[in-house]
Amino acid sequence: MNETLHHPSALKDPSNLANIYFCDKPPPKELWKNYTYVHPAISISTRNVCHGRGMVATRDIRPGECLFVTPPTVHADAQEIYKEFLKRELVGSCSSTVNLEDIAVEILVENMYTSMVENDKGTLNSFLVLMGAGSGSDSGKKEWTRDNFNWIQMTGIPTLLGNDDTDYWCQQEQVLALEKLVSRDDLKHILFKNAFGPDFVTYEKIHQQWKQKASHHVDYIPPHILGIYPLAAMINHSCVSNATRTYSNEVMIVHASKNIAAGSEIVWSYIPPTQPLIDRRRALKKRHGFICQCEKCRLESSQLKIDVLPVTMSRALSQVYQWNRSLMDVASLDHVSKRQLYMLQEEVNDTVFSSTNLSNELKRYLRIDIVNFYFNYLNAVLSDIGGISNGSASNTETCEKLLNIATQLHFAFCASHNGSTEHLSILHLCYELATALQQKSIKNDPSLTIMTTNKVRFWTDQLKKAHMVRYGFVGDDVECFRKLLVHTRQILRQRDGFMKVPFHFL
Repeated sequence: MNETLHHPSALKDPSNLANIYFCDKPPPKELWKNYTYVHPAISISTRNVCHGRGMVATRDIRPGECLFVTPPTVHADAQEIYKEFLKRELVGSCSSTVNLEDIAVEILVENMYTSMVENDKGTLNSFLVLMGAGSGSDSGKKEWTRDNFNWIQMTGIPTLLGNDDTDYWCQQEQVLALEKLVSRDDLKHILFKNAFGPDFVTYEKIHQQWKQKASHHVDYIPPHILGIYPLAAMINHSCVSNATRTYSNEVMIVHASKNIAAGSEIVWSYIPPTQPLIDRRRALKKRHGFICQCEKCRLESSQLKIDVLPVTMSRALSQVYQWNRSLMDVASLDHVSKRQLYMLQEEVNDTVFSSTNLSNELKRYLRIDIVNFYFNYLNAVLSDIGGISNGSASNTETCEKLLNIATQLHFAFCASHNGSTEHLSILHLCYELATALQQKSIKNDPSLTIMTTNKVRFWTDQLKKAHMVRYGFVGDDVECFRKLLVHTRQILRQRDGFMKVPFHFL
C-alpha cells in the first residue's frame, strides 16, 4: 500500500483515504483540487445554526463518515516560513525573540493580497466571502455594495472551495477598486477569525525544534502550519463537538465524530477543549469575540460555581485547575510535588467525582476540562514505577488503578470529543495497560487470563473504533490499519514522536 497522493483517482472512494494518509510526498499545488470531496448531505445554512452561517446535515450522518476533504485555498508554505524564521534568527540579537506565528501570518496575508492583485477570482472569492457582514458594517466599508453583501451571505460550497471564478467585482472597476476596499488589515482580520493553524504540533513545539537547528540543516518541517480552508471555516464552535479534523500534509480531512441527525448543525471546538469553563470563555472572547452558550457551558455555569460549591469540592477543583494549566515534564518534579499531585487525585475523586450532588453528564464534561491534570498524574505515576512493564505485584495494582482512571476518561471523550488527539492518546495507554496486565496474569495467575484477555480485546476494539472515527475507513488491508495504529502511537506515546514518523498526518 504505497500509492502516492499524486494519483488523480485518490478520492474516487472518499470512504477509503489510505492513499492520502500513506503518501510518499506532498502533492504538487497544481493538483490540490484533485483531492477535494464534499459529503452530499451537508449544506451551508443560516437556519438551525447557533450563529450566523453554519454547516448543517441534511440527512442522518454516522460517526466516521467523511464530511469533506479540502486543501487550503491559500496558505503559508512551511518551507517559506522556515526560511524566514532562519533569516530572522541569524540576524537577530540575543535579546530579540522571533515569533513564529507572526511570520506565518505575515506570509499568509501577503499570499492573500497577491491573489487579490493578480485577480485570482476563485481564490479571492473563497476568502473574501469570509468577511461576511463585517465588511458591510463592522469595518466601515461604505463602498461595499448591497449586491456584494448579499453574495457574501448567500455563498455556496463551490465558492468556499475556490471553484467560483465569477467576477463579482466588475461593478467596482475590478482590482483597483478592490485594493482600495480591502486592506492588509482586513485580510489579517479574515485570517485571525478563519485560518487554521497547527493543532497537535503547536507553534511552540515547532519553534523549539527550529531554534535548536537554527545554525544547521533542520530535520523537521511540519506538513501544515497555517492556511485558510473556507469550507471548514463555516463550522461553528461548540465545546461539545460532533466533528473532528486531521491533516495529511496541507489537505484537511474532516469526519463526523458522533451521530448527527438530519437538520442538526455540525460543530467543533475552536480552542483546546481541555480547559475549565472560565479559561475557555476567556480564550473564546479574546480570540473570537463571543461567549459560548453550548450545552456544556450552560451546564457548567449553572452547576459548577466555585463560590457556591461545598468548601472541600471548591478547594480541590481550584488546586486541580492549577495543575491543569499545562503538561509538565514530570521527570523534573521533586518528591514533595509528586506526593501533592497523588493526594490531590485522591481528593478530587472523593469530593467531586464521588459526589451525588453533580450529574453524571457534568462529571464527564469536567473530566475533559482537567485532562492535562490527569495526564500529569498518569505520567508521574508511570515514571515512578519504572514503566508499565515492571512485573512487581505493587505495579500490577497500580496498573489496574491507572486503567480504571483512563477508562473513565475514555467514556468522557466518547461523549464530547470522540476521536480527538487526547482521546487517541488515552486509548493507546489503556491498551498498553491491559496488555501488561494480561502478560502478568499469564505469568503469575493463569486463572485471570481469560478476564485480562477479554480486556485486551475490548481496548483493541475501542482503539479501532476511535481511529475509524478520526481517519475513516482505510481499506480492508490489515497492514494499513496496523500502520495507522503504529503511526499514532509513535506520535502520541513517544517524546517528540511527531518528528520520527514516516508519514505526514495526525
